[in-house]
Amino acid sequence: MDVVCDLGVMGIRLGEKALLTFGPHYKYGARDGAPPFIPGNSTLVFDAELFYMIFKLVH
Repeated sequence: MDVVCDLGVMGIRLGEKALLTFGPHYKYGARDGAPPFIPGNSTLVFDAELFYMIFKLVH
């Protein structure tokens, strides 16, 4: 996905479910949206479950 979903899953643990809600300032903004599916000024809502994780070591 992208930064929006990265922000959402940071607060949940493996096996947990969460309802992630992001206002227009997080993604598409008031004007543009992502036509034809997401109009401008949209709030995005995701029903998410964290069922798999990959750990990376960052040096």
